[in-house]
Amino acid sequence: MIENMKNIINIKSTLSVLVLTMGLLAACRDESVIVYDPIRQGTLGFYAHMIDAPPESIKVSQATTATYTFTPEIVGATTDEITSFEISAELTEADGTNVKPSKSVASITSFPVDGTSKRPRGTIVVTAAQLNSAVGLTAANYTAGRIVYFHTKLVMKTRGFVDESNVNPNLSGPAYKAPFFHQVTIAP
Repeated sequence: MIENMKNIINIKSTLSVLVLTMGLLAACRDESVIVYDPIRQGTLGFYAHMIDAPPESIKVSQATTATYTFTPEIVGATTDEITSFEISAELTEADGTNVKPSKSVASITSFPVDGTSKRPRGTIVVTAAQLNSAVGLTAANYTAGRIVYFHTKLVMKTRGFVDESNVNPNLSGPAYKAPFFHQVTIAP
């Protein structure tokens, strides 16, 4: 009987040490070495990671001569799957009141694979002249506090974000309905 009690105590002690060790190992795991399993973790999506994006603000004096550079790197897709990356723009007051509605400004359809990242990448440079012509802006429209919103849209051949209603082909949920935009505030 006493021998059985000692065995039970030894088993409990061993299990306690094992549980503590496993807890410590789990707390110290390296997330960077975990293998992604698309079956267990869902289908891998795609997105445009912006390498270059417009500045957060420009001065009124720079507004009519500014250039805005966009360099999207497409993650989760091959060059053959991408149709285009499109940019539209609008001008609003600081409170969100629309001054000039959104109009298409530029797009790219060529996405060569970057030598370092091995991902499709393209660059669009939007000049102030292009922006002004597309949206209908003049120098008088650029006043301190107003905001230029650049909306970007990644169009895929077989899947993806199609428009703000997002009905084609079969993506859904709030994550896919979120607009992609870059805000440039006009500073004094």
